[in-house]
Amino acid sequence: MTDSGGIKTIWAMDGRRLISSKNQIFSFKEGMAVSVSPGTSIISGIYRQNGETIKFEGCNTTHDYPFYSNGKLLVRQGTFYRFVDTSGNFLEGKYTNAFPYFNNYAACDTYLNMEKQKDTGHILLDANGKACKFSFQGKDFDTDDIQFVSSVNDENTGIVVIKQKVYFFNGIDQKLSPVFAKDSSMTNLKEQAKLISDIEQCYLQSSDSTYTLTAKCGKGDTVSICFDLMRRPLSVKRNDTELFYKVKQKAEKTLASDLISKKDGDYLGLYWNENDEILPPQFEEVITCFGNKALVRIKGKAGMLEILKDKTFKLRMNKGDDIAFRHQKFETTIRADFPTFLNADKVNIEIDTQTGCDIDKTSKNCKNTESGNFVQYNCVLNIPENLPDELTTIEYPITIHYDGIKSSKIPFNVNAWHYKYFVVDVDDSQTALENGTVSFVFNINAERIASDGIYPTTVNILTDSLQYEYEKMSEIRHKCKVYSLKEGINNIVVQILEQGCPPAAFPFEVEYHKPVAKTRNNPAEKEKVTIKKKEKTPKPAEETVRPRVIM
Repeated sequence: MTDSGGIKTIWAMDGRRLISSKNQIFSFKEGMAVSVSPGTSIISGIYRQNGETIKFEGCNTTHDYPFYSNGKLLVRQGTFYRFVDTSGNFLEGKYTNAFPYFNNYAACDTYLNMEKQKDTGHILLDANGKACKFSFQGKDFDTDDIQFVSSVNDENTGIVVIKQKVYFFNGIDQKLSPVFAKDSSMTNLKEQAKLISDIEQCYLQSSDSTYTLTAKCGKGDTVSICFDLMRRPLSVKRNDTELFYKVKQKAEKTLASDLISKKDGDYLGLYWNENDEILPPQFEEVITCFGNKALVRIKGKAGMLEILKDKTFKLRMNKGDDIAFRHQKFETTIRADFPTFLNADKVNIEIDTQTGCDIDKTSKNCKNTESGNFVQYNCVLNIPENLPDELTTIEYPITIHYDGIKSSKIPFNVNAWHYKYFVVDVDDSQTALENGTVSFVFNINAERIASDGIYPTTVNILTDSLQYEYEKMSEIRHKCKVYSLKEGINNIVVQILEQGCPPAAFPFEVEYHKPVAKTRNNPAEKEKVTIKKKEKTPKPAEETVRPRVIM
């Protein structure tokens, strides 16, 4: 049971809310629970363990014992005490005082003349609600002979006082036996414990709130019998020797679970087997864990969480396609698909903007269907620094919020690359070579799509420590002059920088051969140069597995 904002809720073990009420609900006993109006003992209802409500009003709980016992609930109706069954019906009998049923007996006081409400008698009701008939050595006792009747304790023992004499009552066979000061087979009834005064003088409350009945045995022995507030015998003291009765201890029911809570600062989180974080610290209280469920309190509200490892959700970005970053920003969508039992209206997705993903919270689109539920957002991705022009993995850790509960960070990977939409070609007709210095013209063309804008770029030339001159002839045509070429391969890179993007590099190999003088066997050779694109070494083909996050 939880109390959240003044609302008491009783939960079933399968996580269902059985009962919610503003009234005080006492714990279940024998499959029944009693509720009272706040701050009072006025009964407002009775509940079965399946959540069924039994309408019952006009009575109060009594003896601070708002529980069913032996299938019966003791209530006070006006000036009388009455018993109620598990259907909320009154049983026969009205009593001027009564105690709950214990071990199938209930001690009660009632009017012997109910019509005139006079002459109080003391009775012991059996499991059927009938008054027990007391007898000893073949002699039956009248009800008006009985001066005191106790409840029956867990050793099936009660105490009855008849005509000043004290008897043990055996709850198994309903027989009486005299109380003596000494435990022996001696049956001298003259030594039986007797009251030396009225019951009111012999049955007194002690300082610890228990009650003691004191009687004399013969001339010098004393017997004292101690009772609890429910009038159940606790002990019998014969002179200086005291015998305590056993009290049945209700075994505490322990609920097994691999879920545990850990505190971090002011809040608690949930973990599997201490190590695997399920939900990060956010709870003010983890009330209990059992099986795969946890009863928690967050922001003053209590609720039941169920961890379903076999239920999955799927995250997709860009409809599951690889992402080609052409520019600094890439507009796309992120979507989460959930089982039908999760309401998409209550789902929110968060990604730290420092990861390079900015979700537009105002674009949320959610839908609940018979096949499954989903939530989708528009988002803008910033191209990662140094993203290569080959397919690689980018991680966007995601946090999911559901009805105020925050998940741990969920690793979510997408495949992306830097798409170089420029094409750089050398105009061979404009290449000139003189004394180891080459001059060439290259054209930069952009493969634009309809939605593309014009983005400013900067062009740089990178060489192997060679001196060069660069001239921008137009947006497309560019001229470069490189001095003092080395024999063999010279590396030149045309680097195009677009604001906010990694540099796009276009490498070229400039193969230069110096002039060769004429020899006897070979004619003279002029210096020559060849400029060609440097091709990448292809990587072995790898199977691309699309990532999917499962919780």
